[in-house]
Amino acid sequence: MDALFKDLEFAFRSLWKRPAFTAVAVITLMLAIGVNTTIFSIVNAVLLRALPFRAPEQLVAIYKPATGDGLPGLAAYQYLAWRERQTNFEDLAAFSEDNFNLTGLGEPQRISCSQVSASLFNTLGVQPIRGRAFLEEEDKPNTNNVAIISEAFWQKHYGGNESVLGSTLTLDDKPYRIVGVMPGAFRFPGEFDVWLPLALDPVKEFHGEYFSLVEVIGRLKPNTNMQSAQTE
Repeated sequence: MDALFKDLEFAFRSLWKRPAFTAVAVITLMLAIGVNTTIFSIVNAVLLRALPFRAPEQLVAIYKPATGDGLPGLAAYQYLAWRERQTNFEDLAAFSEDNFNLTGLGEPQRISCSQVSASLFNTLGVQPIRGRAFLEEEDKPNTNNVAIISEAFWQKHYGGNESVLGSTLTLDDKPYRIVGVMPGAFRFPGEFDVWLPLALDPVKEFHGEYFSLVEVIGRLKPNTNMQSAQTE
């Protein structure tokens, strides 16, 4: 015990004689504590808190085991067939990602957009803070092009102006009419600025020479368990 006190006394005397070193040591310790606190805050926000969706425990990702072809995701015709025939889900939704050239809002830029089925926002239980979600009739090929933007995109490019609804957004030289603004906390399937209708063509998907690949999420009915859905 005496040896411990002697070591502490020596350490304090050394630090007192070298104020510059002492300052660096204290700052380093403070930064280390700050980093640990920040890491915990991020983990807590991302992993420990509930997802910002209605009844997140009812949401499930739907996929098929990897096969020899090595193709990721599900064929869109599988999603269309499942959605039509399933009985265990309130709804199923499909989504994918693509890149578009954004023009008409300052310097042209390449942005990543998510293409989603009209059922996605209702499946997740999240609605726009301005305007509305996609209508079923807008989620079809050769319909009027519409878009939903993020709150950050709205603030950055439109200054939060309420007149944004009905404005034209130009992607790959095609006009899209803005119909909604998603809340700032909405991050699905990632941090996107723009969401567009997936607009799958059942005829082409089932009988065409090619098929699309999508990812699928579903909301289980309240009295349905995972085993029942898995069996189906």
